[in-house]
Amino acid sequence: MFALFSLKLCAFNLLPFAGLNGGQVLLAIARGGKPFVAWEEAAAKWLLLPGLAILLAWLAAFAWHGWKSMGM
Repeated sequence: MFALFSLKLCAFNLLPFAGLNGGQVLLAIARGGKPFVAWEEAAAKWLLLPGLAILLAWLAAFAWHGWKSMGM
């Protein structure tokens, strides 16, 4: 179970959402060597909500699994 969690966390970290390392790599490629581009701030705002939705879905899944594994 720990290995599965680690693999999923690694894959999640590669997503291009704000604050994730994989996102920083993809953003650097998209910038084309420029330190800042105008669309970067708007993209971060639009990708924040899907990122939070994925995080909440993971938390709900872990809570549900914990609830069921305790036999409640």
